[in-house]
Amino acid sequence: MSMENKKYEILSHTADFKIKFFGKSYSELINSVFKFYFDILEVFEEEDYKEEKVIEILDESFEFIAVRLINELIFYKDIGKFIQNYEIIFISEKRLKLKVILCNGVINFKYELKSATYYNLNLKKINDSYYLEMVIDI
Repeated sequence: MSMENKKYEILSHTADFKIKFFGKSYSELINSVFKFYFDILEVFEEEDYKEEKVIEILDESFEFIAVRLINELIFYKDIGKFIQNYEIIFISEKRLKLKVILCNGVINFKYELKSATYYNLNLKKINDSYYLEMVIDI
């Protein structure tokens, strides 16, 4: 698979989960985060309840926003909710606003993720692509 089609890569890391997201813009990086989320999400039973919600994250950098977004996704999983669909309303270096469809259900992740951390957090722009690396506690 070429780097053009790749959205994320799981990297080797002792005792934790290290991941690198790829994209040509902040929007594409967020799409890569959601691609990872949907790939690891296991829905065993979905309830009829659905809720439209706006999630807004403000922080000092895009890297911090990405960490907080992943922690939000983990939080929802922990309370038996999952995001079925999302739309980016606004994105910048210091702000992310999403409209999501939130569902209840019996769900799990393929990996037991506890929380995204700021440890070794790294955002690079090389030529016309962004690379975001982060460590997630497992």
